[in-house]
Amino acid sequence: MITIPDQQLSKYFKLSDLTKSDSHPDIDNTPSTMYMANLQNLALMLDQIYDNLGSFTVNSAYRSPALNAAISGSSSTSNHMTGQAADIMPDNSTAYDYFLMLIRSSFLGQLGQIINETNTSGIVHISLPTSSHPGGQVLYADDSGYHSYSTQAVTDLINPPDPTVPVDPTQYIDPTTDVPDTTEGGEDAPSASPVALIMLAGAVFLVIMILMKSRKNV
Repeated sequence: MITIPDQQLSKYFKLSDLTKSDSHPDIDNTPSTMYMANLQNLALMLDQIYDNLGSFTVNSAYRSPALNAAISGSSSTSNHMTGQAADIMPDNSTAYDYFLMLIRSSFLGQLGQIINETNTSGIVHISLPTSSHPGGQVLYADDSGYHSYSTQAVTDLINPPDPTVPVDPTQYIDPTTDVPDTTEGGEDAPSASPVALIMLAGAVFLVIMILMKSRKNV
């Protein structure tokens, strides 16, 4: 097990809390000095959430390139690698209830992303604002990957039309944003669909046939 020199980053969190890896303790997860400011800002944001919404345990925060590569499905551009993201597990509520508290609070606008991963790993992923995610993106994870909640879904989650009926995220996928950015494991940019490729090939073939026909008529 590799030991990283510890230091207190904020009221509740030490550097060791944000660099630990239970699954790969033998991989060096020492953060580069260029990411220490990010980790400090992350710790301060976690403090605010902790004080306002309740205590939690950080499951994963900073990931070195080696650690990130060892985690199946992790993106090569994950915000965990820059010390700007954390996966948290609440101490006194379900992860889903904590997710709802987050998006129903002012933290919705203060965080770059909030991801409901309660159905896949039992955690809530949060990240600091970045240029690509300045604030307020809400997603959920299932066995097929990561998906964006539509604006209507977020509205209904914050103010349910019928509080007795849970909001079904699969009914609210926004097709224009159903491609989360690469901030968390598995959030790789998608390749073109087979239907799109077939349509493109057909269009190219049609253009070639028209050109060949025009040459014969010259």
